[in-house]
Amino acid sequence: MRCVICRQEFDFAAGQTAVVLRHVAYGFDFVHPGACEAAALSLIFPEPGFDCAAFAHDTARSRVLSVISGTPLDLQVVIEYRDESRGVERIVRDPEWASEPGAAEFPTLGRRLMELAA
Repeated sequence: MRCVICRQEFDFAAGQTAVVLRHVAYGFDFVHPGACEAAALSLIFPEPGFDCAAFAHDTARSRVLSVISGTPLDLQVVIEYRDESRGVERIVRDPEWASEPGAAEFPTLGRRLMELAA
């Protein structure tokens, strides 16, 4: 996974996390917290019918904490939700976006880790 702003890989093994952002016109993107997050949230999407902020925080997911398995186009990840619970979800990307850092989708809302432990 790469940051949509600086395009650097997230180093989950070193404790980095990826903030989940929703793009106004297509799927989800990920940024480093702090400067990259602020830069993304300040971007405008200047397209007819939009002309508004390009990114906003996802309403359900706060951040990706780690990658469990997968390939660059289909990952299984640990997500922290806005209510601070955690779950496992898939992040998928269309092959046409393979060279881009974002444009991801969450095909289904994952199961919370607390539910998995029960």
